[in-house]
Amino acid sequence: LLGAAPAMYIWYNSLRRARQAGHFGSSAAGAGAGGDGPKKRLRDALREGHNFRSLVGTAGTWFLFDVAFYGTSIFTPAILEDVFGDSQTINAMLSHGLFIAVLGVFGTRMGLAVLPKIGAKVLNTAGLAVSGACFLACALLFDARPAGGLAIFGALSITFFALTMGPNIATFVLPVVCFPTETRSRFHGLSSAGAKLGAMSGAILFPPFSSSHGVRGVMLMQAMICSVAAILSHCCLPDLDQSTDSPAVAGPDEENVEQGIELPVPTTIGVLEADEEQLQASGEGPAGDVDEDYPQSKKAQKKLEKDKLLA
Repeated sequence: LLGAAPAMYIWYNSLRRARQAGHFGSSAAGAGAGGDGPKKRLRDALREGHNFRSLVGTAGTWFLFDVAFYGTSIFTPAILEDVFGDSQTINAMLSHGLFIAVLGVFGTRMGLAVLPKIGAKVLNTAGLAVSGACFLACALLFDARPAGGLAIFGALSITFFALTMGPNIATFVLPVVCFPTETRSRFHGLSSAGAKLGAMSGAILFPPFSSSHGVRGVMLMQAMICSVAAILSHCCLPDLDQSTDSPAVAGPDEENVEQGIELPVPTTIGVLEADEEQLQASGEGPAGDVDEDYPQSKKAQKKLEKDKLLA
């Protein structure tokens, strides 16, 4: 109940601001006039190739990540028991589980630190790729247990560190930066729905799969899942600008600058400056009536137009 308090507070303030802005009235009118307006807008957005491809990247990687993460983290005690055998005491199991949990906290802090420098896509892809390699190492070392239990535990610890540092952060950020503002909330909701399905699938599939194929089989499956997720992240997600984490699209002006083409200054700037000087000298509005406030407001408007042309 206490954890729901921040979400309820944000929900209440969002509703209050929406009422003040009159969004509810306009939404209701649009729904009454156009029938399934929101659904139609979502369909139109999905028809755009880049939006659909980005959704496959965000929802797909989030789904696969949660299958691997929750399918392993929830059953960590059972995995540790299988790794170290009957020689592991209760205190040793608690120590190992606590170490992995604390390592996950440090991984999250490290991921937040490097996210602005390398971007969400790189962080997501690298974290999934490293996790897949570590899961594969755990599977290959599994025949050496219990003598090689520490080596398996080290590979498992690195796996959790990579998962919490990379996709555990990037999967939340990617739907925000990959989609346009007008459809961002819907695509973020679809991506997070995929994540919930992944978490449920991982928790449900682990016990029967472990019983039939053993923990080594689980590690091989997790290695395959993380590898497929890394490929989806690399191929489906758009290239993002590391400084702003927004899709990097070069405009025609940027291409001309790269090719060394000097762009002419728009001639309308000179017209704006002449109009501005004429207004300052005459102090008259467009109809010839004297208005003391008009030259100042017109000057500000001209300045805005001038800044837009320069930009």
